Amino acid sequence: MVRSQIRAAQTTQARWKELEKNAQSDQEKLAVLKGILQARMDSIRRSVFAAWRHYRNSYYYLYFQDPPAVNLDMNAAQLREAFAAVTAWVARLYGDTPDGRK
Repeated sequence: MVRSQIRAAQTTQARWKELEKNAQSDQEKLAVLKGILQARMDSIRRSVFAAWRHYRNSYYYLYFQDPPAVNLDMNAAQLREAFAAVTAWVARLYGDTPDGRK
């Protein structure tokens, strides 16, 4: 997976250099750069979504229920709260809480 991400970054960089060389003006370069960045963002979103689906399906397979805490239907504030709760849970697991509880 890491190798494929490195390869994707190298491919994106090579594509940018090729398109930059062929661009006639700064406006074209800017448009090309925006297109490359948008394509990369879309690719990252697809990867995150696929990882989430695999996690959700495997969790459901093991426990016959949806995974706790995070749901893709949440808005940004709800996601922030859920990730804060997960972070607090991990801190409790390591004993890094102010009261030292595990």
